[in-house]
Amino acid sequence: WLAALALDRDWTRASGPPVRVAVLQGAIPQDIKWLDANRETTLALYAKLTREALGEPLIVMPESALPDLANKLLPFIGQLYSEAGARGSALVLGLVRASDDGRRYFNSIAALDAEGVGWYDKHHLVPFAEFFPVPAFVRRWLRLMSLPYSDFTPGPAVQPPLRAAGLSLAAGICYEDAYGSTLARALPQADALVNVTNDAWFGHSTARYQHFQIARMRAIESGRFLVRAANDGISAVIGPRGEVVAEAPEYTEAVLRAAITPRTGLPPYARVGNWAIILLAAGVLAAASPWRSRLTPPLPPAPENVEPEKKVRKSGYRPWAELLQHTFSIDVLTCPSCQGRMRLIAVVKNPASIARYLAAAGELTEVPGRSPPRAPSYWKSQVLRRQALCDQSERGNDRTDHEAA
Repeated sequence: WLAALALDRDWTRASGPPVRVAVLQGAIPQDIKWLDANRETTLALYAKLTREALGEPLIVMPESALPDLANKLLPFIGQLYSEAGARGSALVLGLVRASDDGRRYFNSIAALDAEGVGWYDKHHLVPFAEFFPVPAFVRRWLRLMSLPYSDFTPGPAVQPPLRAAGLSLAAGICYEDAYGSTLARALPQADALVNVTNDAWFGHSTARYQHFQIARMRAIESGRFLVRAANDGISAVIGPRGEVVAEAPEYTEAVLRAAITPRTGLPPYARVGNWAIILLAAGVLAAASPWRSRLTPPLPPAPENVEPEKKVRKSGYRPWAELLQHTFSIDVLTCPSCQGRMRLIAVVKNPASIARYLAAAGELTEVPGRSPPRAPSYWKSQVLRRQALCDQSERGNDRTDHEAA
């Protein structure tokens, strides 16, 4: 608690005047977002929302806001870029794009500013959704069998901030805001954060709210404003202490307006990353090791005058598999006492062999206080008796004797 009180201070400071931002929320249902029949409707919606927000220095759209490859939407994007530039606005929008040769795909953010165009490519891809985590030989087999699969290409682990509206934006796509150490690498050059996401996958579950709390934590760790654009919520502007400055209503199209202030400086986590908690955990484990031996109670002393169990291996002992092979034969016999029903009867081939084994087994463990093991002659007589019972039941004698056999 004392450490928390000592750290409760402003580690960052304003580095420029406030900047107005507009966050566009299209609220496109996930089940129709990528349908060809809905393509033009979605493009028209985002064109309308963009024109409503023109004049704000920074306009932010969600992850993959436009429902096609950016390579196929160059006229549409160029028109928005031209209109935004004429009104003094910069666009930051989520796009899916292909490389020039068409062999690689990226989940990206484009920053369209008067200074030029910048790109951020998602680095932390989602397994089985954005890439297929299998070895190369499996991919070759999939191609050979003409089975469908596709991957996004991850962007570099360290990418420079995006420049837009005079801000340097440390960018993240979707759940990349869960990786605080990755985001911290861009903080020395960044004065604000931006995250674009599509949480429509989660429907009306609590996952979107958990994701929103993760974003608030990144704002606290960095001591900077975070602009968050989501397809159908939660779109918001978060302050450097995690406070919600502005929030758009969920599941409805909206243009959210707010102001953010660029900030500079590095909080403790941004300086040391995860090393502080790793070293602290290692120190606690090292300090606790000597105490573990002291706190572990000693074993009780062994009781006196008690002979330990003694196992004696007799010469007549044979492994089970070998013994059964040399001792029993399994025959299917018709039993008159059972009214013709078939029974499996184990017929002893070598009574002396089984007798020797049973005698040895009875003597394998000698424990004080137990009855002494049976002699071999006893076991031989028992085996012969059971064989006689089997013979009687086969001839149709007393049914009780047969069941006993």
